[in-house]
Amino acid sequence: MNYDNFIKKANDMGIEPKEALPNFFIQIEDDFPYTVEEIAKQIVHKSEETVRRWCREGKVKIEGKRPYKILGIELKRYLFIEFYPEIRKRYNNVI
Repeated sequence: MNYDNFIKKANDMGIEPKEALPNFFIQIEDDFPYTVEEIAKQIVHKSEETVRRWCREGKVKIEGKRPYKILGIELKRYLFIEFYPEIRKRYNNVI
């Protein structure tokens, strides 16, 4: 399951998707271009190098070249994959 399918399925089931997502998903604006530093320090609390590695490895889609800018929706799509096991537990494996 990917982020977009999850949102659609949750809405179809009458479930508020935000309730199952980790809290930091709420602060991510879909159309906002985040920097590596913003993502690392303010959102995921990981090193900047970790976020850069996600970019280099193609795990998260970037806008342009350097400095890396990542749209919020692309960040959500990647982080959803990382947190999917936790999200499924919150929905008792229904989603």
